[in-house]
Amino acid sequence: MTENVKAKELFNEQFKFGLNQEVRHKGDNKNAMSSDMGLLVLRRSLEENSDDDGNVHYTRNYICRMIRFSGSGDLAQFKESELLTMEDYNKRAVKEDQEREDMRNEMYATKQEVFKSFGVNRGTEVYIKRAEGEKAVVDKSSIYKVTGFSRSKDETLLHLRKEAGEGRTIDEVRVKSKDEFEKVVTAAD
Repeated sequence: MTENVKAKELFNEQFKFGLNQEVRHKGDNKNAMSSDMGLLVLRRSLEENSDDDGNVHYTRNYICRMIRFSGSGDLAQFKESELLTMEDYNKRAVKEDQEREDMRNEMYATKQEVFKSFGVNRGTEVYIKRAEGEKAVVDKSSIYKVTGFSRSKDETLLHLRKEAGEGRTIDEVRVKSKDEFEKVVTAAD
């Protein structure tokens, strides 16, 4: 039996991935709840389909063995569009890690800027100022703690939560300005 080299070359040209090549699924992710299956290509097939209009479509399918997932050894079929080379997978993973790091840095910088503008840190204890007529009076009956902030295109709000304790209700306040509260002064200050 002679090997049909031309047919073999033509068949191989149709596929992005080769036999015994380790590939990754586009849904693989080492972060959060997604798994990292790790796949080994065992078999390739080219499937011909025709739609109602007579248009012919070819689908490249791969039968792969899962080699890293908890179901290692199991076989599964994937379309070529679902798979990535190891190099592409690693590039994507590095890019996603960098994007997460950039987002963390941006959020941290924003938090620092907002807290600095209000003159507080997370956990700073403050009293709320209440309007009485035309004057603002400091209400020292309850202590509030800085818990965070929120921003919109129109305003930045500092979030304050009433100090927890026996018999106290949960009370959260959002203030627009540092004129709406006064820091609690302790002997250490």
